[in-house]
Amino acid sequence: METVKPDSKLVKIYSLVGERAVLLPLNLGSKSPDWNEWQKTSFKDTQEPGYQRKLREACVRGGNFGVLLGPASGGVVANRHRH
Repeated sequence: METVKPDSKLVKIYSLVGERAVLLPLNLGSKSPDWNEWQKTSFKDTQEPGYQRKLREACVRGGNFGVLLGPASGGVVANRHRH
């Protein structure tokens, strides 16, 4: 089995959004994942070596990350600030 090495950028992102956040690798300039049923991605799915590799590749190519909100990510929510 392949050992997954944490990337320093990923560690930083997890520290900002929570250790159990479901991160979604996005192509540079994109606002949504490029696979079907991404809404069903679980934290467990994101810990698989192949998925972690996709996250690291997104870091290297300067891609964006999405975060699946709600229960899947341990209750991560987005606040909308009004000015």
